[in-house]
This record gives sequence, structure tokens and C-alpha cells, in this order.
Amino acid sequence: MEKENIEYSIEEIEFMNLVEQFLCFSDNSSLYSLVILLF
Repeated sequence: MEKENIEYSIEEIEFMNLVEQFLCFSDNSSLYSLVILLF
């Protein structure tokens, strides 16, 4: 289970990094659009 937690943590970190990069080149409205597309 620890390994699974580590994998999830890595995925979360990668996702956050992508979000941060996206925010660097986009407005909040664009971020909401991305979230809508993902979910």
C-alpha cells in the first residue's frame, strides 16, 4: 500500500506541475475550462 501511495503522490505532483505551467500561460477562465474538460 505504501508503494501505491507513493505512485499517487507522484501523479499528484506531476498534475500540480502541469497546472502551474498552465497557469503561467493562461488566465483563470482558461484553467476552469481545462478542469471542465478533465472532469
